[in-house]
Amino acid sequence: MPCYDSRDNPSNIRAEYSDKIKKLEAMLCALATFIESRSGKDNIEFVNVGWKEAGIPCGVFLNWWKQHKEDDRQRKQREQEVARRKLDKENALKKLTDREKKVLGLL
Repeated sequence: MPCYDSRDNPSNIRAEYSDKIKKLEAMLCALATFIESRSGKDNIEFVNVGWKEAGIPCGVFLNWWKQHKEDDRQRKQREQEVARRKLDKENALKKLTDREKKVLGLL
């Protein structure tokens, strides 16, 4: 029996499995990143995986992996923007005197 069967209905997954699914996805990401970094070429090693035994076509994984990498790129970009804004705010506040901070309601 394959690890995945299309008859498995995601809507039947209970809420308590949500954390487990997120952790499994993170592990899959770590492994795929490692394999991809070792092969030197995108996707070349992934076609050699036993997809038939897993019950999932390689293309399904490759589509997930492409989208996951894009999602990660966007998340990292958002995180960098938040960090940049925080630093900009801290630097701007350093330029204000205590009196100016008090007038602005920051103290």
